[in-house]
Amino acid sequence: MKQFRYLKDKINRKAANFCLMLLAMLLAVTSTWAQTPAIGDDYQGGKVGYILQPSDPGYDPTKIKGLIISTADYNPKAWAIGSYTAAATGVVNTAFGTGAANTAALVSLMGPGDYIAYEFDTLTLGGYTDWYLPSQEEIARILPNYASLNIGSNQVGPGRQTFWYATSSESADDKFNRVYFFTFTSATAISVQTKAGPGGSGPSRPVRNFEISLCTPTTSTTTITNCGPYNWNWQIYDASGTYTWTGTNAAGCDSTATLNL
Repeated sequence: MKQFRYLKDKINRKAANFCLMLLAMLLAVTSTWAQTPAIGDDYQGGKVGYILQPSDPGYDPTKIKGLIISTADYNPKAWAIGSYTAAATGVVNTAFGTGAANTAALVSLMGPGDYIAYEFDTLTLGGYTDWYLPSQEEIARILPNYASLNIGSNQVGPGRQTFWYATSSESADDKFNRVYFFTFTSATAISVQTKAGPGGSGPSRPVRNFEISLCTPTTSTTTITNCGPYNWNWQIYDASGTYTWTGTNAAGCDSTATLNL
């Protein structure tokens, strides 16, 4: 009978330990889900304007990456100053992922001054200092989400033809008409046009990048007072001491567990 009770207690402890381990895995996964932002969420100084998709440059399946856009428009301001009001800057990259480099190049060319790229390059907003003027393709991905980004329907949306957002991409064909954004030609289609001269612009919004690792290492410590053998992670321990288990959690991330017995 005594041996039977011992075996019964051993089985119960094993089942309890297994349940505790599953709970720890579930909490690890829940923690990862909880920090996953969605389009329009307030996050890291602004709102989530875009989340990278598999076809986007820089996409990484182990991370959530995207663009954060400010929650308010910045007033129209010069796109270029000094000699660059009459000469091309050569900053013509329109691709997704080039806005930060474009902004840095414009500031390097023109130095300090009252123009959009410099304003965003030196901006501190929400505690973050890595804002920039988005490229053509970056703003093209953000603006379809306008309804979630504090961009009013009177400013941009289907049928709106007069409201434009500035980008860091200069027209390679016409230095007097910088590339600005955007007009909707339908509920989903956006038309790119060059608008205004280098001395003025439409409103603009700074953006910044964010990324979240989907693999967050987890640690746990368990302290047990037990008079007999103890089963922990399918291993029997029958002597007092500190034991460590390393492996992966339910999310596939590194996990370290410590047992004080």
